[in-house]
Amino acid sequence: TPIGGSIGLYARVEADRLALAVSDQGPGIPEESLGRVFDRVFTTRGDKRGTGLGLAMVRATALAQGGDVKVSSSAGRGTTFTLYFPTTRS
Repeated sequence: TPIGGSIGLYARVEADRLALAVSDQGPGIPEESLGRVFDRVFTTRGDKRGTGLGLAMVRATALAQGGDVKVSSSAGRGTTFTLYFPTTRS
């Protein structure tokens, strides 16, 4: 997120799950990369920053808890990651 931008945190209950969202006003993720952001060692930052493991670990953790994670992004407008967790155990 650039200087002066904001980061939003949101929580809501949707039917039988809790949705936690984090949004930024950064550069966004290129559309052609959206399908790979949760892949291990995939990064759009190049070799100098990051390992490409963080989002893969987020997804693995969400899935292990019976949840999921989704991403939406718009070039030049920002990105939102939403984590979903069940509100009841089955």
